[in-house]
Amino acid sequence: MRQAGEYVLSTYDMLSRLVSVQRVHATGSELLYRLGYDAQGTPPSSCPAVEYTKGRLRYREDSFGTTWFSYDLWGNLLGEIRVRAGATTCGTEVNANPHTRYTYTLNGNLQSVTYPNRRTVTYVYGTGGNTNRVSAVDVTLYDGTAWTTRRLLSNVTWEPYGGLRGYTLNPPGANGSMTVEYGLGDDGSVPPAGCSTSFPSAANSDLTGRLRSLRVSSGSVAMGAGTGDIYQRTYTWKADQVVRTDTCLLGQNATPMQETYAYDRTLRLTGAGRTAGNFSATGGAFGSRAYTYDGRGNRTAMTSDGAAFSLNYATDSGHKDRLVGWGSSAANSQLGYTLAYDAEGRVTRKADLGENTTLAFEYGQSVGVATESVFRAVEVNGAFYNYYYDGLGRRRQKSYPGGTSDEFFYMGANQLLVDRGSSDVVTPVAHYTQDDYVWLGGRPVVLVRGKLSNTWARLADTSTDCARNGEAAACGVYFPVTDHLGKPVLMLDGSGHVAGTVDYEPFGHVNRVGLVAETAHPLDNNSASSQTLGIMEQPTGGSPLANHATSVRMRAMFHQVDLTAGQVEVVDADLGTVLASVSGTGRGRTWSDWVTPSTGRASVRLVWPGGLANTTSQGIVLEGYEYQRYQRGAQPFWMPMRFPGQYHDAETDLFENWNRYYDPSIGRYLQPEPMLQEPAVVKAMVLGGHSMPSYAYAANNPFYFSDPSGALPIDGASTDRFLDAEIQIAQACQAGDQSSCHFMTGQMAAVTFAAAWYSAPLASSEVVGPLVTPLVDKVSPWVDKARNACEKYSEELSNNWFRFDRTGEWKDRGQWKSGPHFHFDPYFKSKELMRWHLPYQVKQWFYNARSINDRRAK
Repeated sequence: MRQAGEYVLSTYDMLSRLVSVQRVHATGSELLYRLGYDAQGTPPSSCPAVEYTKGRLRYREDSFGTTWFSYDLWGNLLGEIRVRAGATTCGTEVNANPHTRYTYTLNGNLQSVTYPNRRTVTYVYGTGGNTNRVSAVDVTLYDGTAWTTRRLLSNVTWEPYGGLRGYTLNPPGANGSMTVEYGLGDDGSVPPAGCSTSFPSAANSDLTGRLRSLRVSSGSVAMGAGTGDIYQRTYTWKADQVVRTDTCLLGQNATPMQETYAYDRTLRLTGAGRTAGNFSATGGAFGSRAYTYDGRGNRTAMTSDGAAFSLNYATDSGHKDRLVGWGSSAANSQLGYTLAYDAEGRVTRKADLGENTTLAFEYGQSVGVATESVFRAVEVNGAFYNYYYDGLGRRRQKSYPGGTSDEFFYMGANQLLVDRGSSDVVTPVAHYTQDDYVWLGGRPVVLVRGKLSNTWARLADTSTDCARNGEAAACGVYFPVTDHLGKPVLMLDGSGHVAGTVDYEPFGHVNRVGLVAETAHPLDNNSASSQTLGIMEQPTGGSPLANHATSVRMRAMFHQVDLTAGQVEVVDADLGTVLASVSGTGRGRTWSDWVTPSTGRASVRLVWPGGLANTTSQGIVLEGYEYQRYQRGAQPFWMPMRFPGQYHDAETDLFENWNRYYDPSIGRYLQPEPMLQEPAVVKAMVLGGHSMPSYAYAANNPFYFSDPSGALPIDGASTDRFLDAEIQIAQACQAGDQSSCHFMTGQMAAVTFAAAWYSAPLASSEVVGPLVTPLVDKVSPWVDKARNACEKYSEELSNNWFRFDRTGEWKDRGQWKSGPHFHFDPYFKSKELMRWHLPYQVKQWFYNARSINDRRAK
């Protein structure tokens, strides 16, 4: 932007509130987004009323159009009233005004959400001591004539400090229920003997709070009694790192799928593997992985199931973190990629070595893109995909070259609420689909795929054809189940059958196996050849439990296909039947059709006729394969969510991650870490013993950290390192660095800042005010609440607890350390306090904070 002579102009009102952001260029300016407050602006008279906006955000104008915000007397968000760009009224067409409405309990807890296109989710709360905790979730389903309410989740149970312990699923098409449980107990440092039906022992617990077992069991069973006959994963830990997982599906594994992990002294993942013979016996996404890094946290080499890869970096000063190419280390290999960057360090182009597959990324703030850290378009082999973002930088629309588009809507807490798509990627479309996500405890727990006609009429949720982008699927209710980090690992359909289970490659690819093999380059024109390149193998099998057998389908992934004659075939390895074939010249990344081998084994075979003159064929590069495992009789189904906050884009094979885009093939983002511009955060990382790599995902440890916003890694497995980082951000805000505050817009922002206030007996409006301004619109109640609480507890704080001194450091008699403290829910109406805890008890803080935030729609 600077090189083009452009800049971004931000304007503020007299209260220092952001009002507008514009891109200024040589011939004029362009409004990126505008914010209105108090009584500014008037919504169309045909729209629902907007109330209690004094001192609050009233509207946001961005690439969507205008979103009006309505509140109740206490500041709870009641409605997001959306008027599309160019529209002047709120019409009756279901797609014209996709509003979102919220209601709350008398305690201020989020009670219901009415989604765009009118589906309603209701959170039912307990009684007595559980008044503020969700006990059940009701969802409305459409039968083609009317909406009916179904209780899809019941018996929701919470840990004492707020963590989600478990819940019962009630699939509408099943005869019974199923129970999901996140089980503590046992000595988590001791590997299990197998997938036992016995629940982890509370009597023998190591009392660390580390998750021992994720279990999905048949029936509605009491917490602590689930057998895990549907799904079971057991975690083995070394200190706070996962070093092994044992997974069983549908009671059919005599041998559990065992994955092991290794780390270096700075907790970077250096290896992932399997016990001897385990990959052949149980399948999975990898057999072995190894990673090496330089001192800057950049991956320098890796091996994938025996195939070695090298990674090459720029050598010029100042650009040593830029990966310029990577590929197979084998002699004469044509498996590899090159990357190009702009002056800002953003990847602008990715191409394979033969230039058969090219991705060109276009950046630059415009009316559709409010941030420079993400691209607004990508050209894939000449076809353009365009992306549009709202004023918060969240992607709200994806447009396909065939004329169709996807549209996304979010809750106030930045969780994906609605993902709308089309039956195909080209127009005209037969119908539209809408995936409505239901969240509980920060986890997606229900997905309802609905259907609308191509004239936007609502159709029954029981419709059998709900294909999206040409991928067959049935409409209705699905239940994703997530692991210790919150990434989905299991999908149950509306009949309670397993519609999918996924195994993750360590850095995020789902059900993808590296299987590298190449023909000669070029092929011999004179000699015919029938060459088997590799075997795709994912065992299937029966089960001692009725109706628990599984099926597997798979497809081959080619890095290059260049054949002037002949083809490469996918063949049933047991029957010899040709299941699919691929041919052609100059083809880069190419997939075969999905096939279902008889026993989960298929070979990839080149059929080359030879006897050709005056032609050159570079041959085949096989890169790997993907598979889907599901219960026999069910229809396979999965969703695009990956690591927390990530969304898989099939057109680029990248993961959209709010503030950046991620490439799991290399474990790196395509754009540099934005928080490197925040010295306080970098300092906190260094004090915690970590580097802060420019591009690496989750500090090179995807089993311990996650990055839901793409802007800052967070601790997903409960330690205090990133609490320290957030405290440092609070310190920066105290010093007047408002830019630090603006990055803290995720779930944890408000309750995190509260820690610093409550640990400071001398807190005053001078200290609290700068912290509050970026987060809320009405300052005085926050200042009063913080001051009153600190005065109330000042004697206890000064006598018994460490304090936060005036220099912005945690001190005890002059020694730097983090002291015991507590947090409060700073929501205006709330009087809820979180429990006192020590810094290392962050799991208690994390779950309590997430529980509080999930009851709000901020």
